[in-house]
Amino acid sequence: YFETVDGKTFFYTENGTFETAARLYQLEEKLAGTSFARISKSTIANLKKLRCIRAEKYSRLIATLVNRERLMVSRQYMDEIRHKLGV
Repeated sequence: YFETVDGKTFFYTENGTFETAARLYQLEEKLAGTSFARISKSTIANLKKLRCIRAEKYSRLIATLVNRERLMVSRQYMDEIRHKLGV
C-alpha cells in the first residue's frame, strides 16, 4: 500500500518500506484500472491483498491486509472499493 505521513509518501511491500517523491494523487492516476484503490485521504491499498473490512468502535472502518496490517478506511471511499471488489 501507499501512505502519506507528514508530507512524505511511502510504499510498503513484502520486502520493506520505501519513500517516493510522487504524490498520492499522482499514484492514484497511474494506478487507475488496477487493483489499487484509495481507501482514505492518506492511503491507497492493493485490494488483492485485502483480507477484510470491518466496522469497529465509534463507526470506524478498518481494513486488514493479508499480512495482518490494519489500515483506516474512510466511508467516502467505500463506493469505489465496493465497485472494484464487485460487491
